[in-house]
Amino acid sequence: MEYRIFIALRDDLNEGWVWIHQLQSQLGSRDVVRISRGKKRIYCEALKIDRNYVNLYGMSCPSPPLPLQVQQIANNDVNNEKIEFSIEVPEGVEGKNLIAVNEWYRKLLNIEPQTDCDLDIKIPGPIRKRFWGVRASLQHPQVVVGAATWLGIIGFWLGIIGLLLGVAGVVLGILPLIKRST
Repeated sequence: MEYRIFIALRDDLNEGWVWIHQLQSQLGSRDVVRISRGKKRIYCEALKIDRNYVNLYGMSCPSPPLPLQVQQIANNDVNNEKIEFSIEVPEGVEGKNLIAVNEWYRKLLNIEPQTDCDLDIKIPGPIRKRFWGVRASLQHPQVVVGAATWLGIIGFWLGIIGLLLGVAGVVLGILPLIKRST
């Protein structure tokens, strides 16, 4: 699917997520997704572009702003506490999916900002969700997240080995007792 690529906000430079507009009906809150471009793949969290992000992007990003407009739909409450908004895509960008990606993931996918790019974005099923989360942690821009994930994986396998050695020790310790009693 064709996406217009935007640079991420400064606050998102070291984060393991991308911001997406138009997959909103499919995305849950902070879903881990696989983004593919040809043979290159990344795993990361995907967040929905909402009105707050559009406003923040417009205030803090020196590059061209996101081509989205926040519109107030209705005021349902007398105290102005419940206001509904919609994000509208202006003319010229209609029918385009938008994605804001930090430099780390753009380099992994070999994409440039302010260009249109064909990206395949997949949301995992319930079984793959956990494995994709681990892969997302291993590809995270912050070194400490990847290191912690590797230490967790190593610790898990050392625990399995320890459990197996413990069971083998108990079995081997009981075998001589069984032979003596027979």
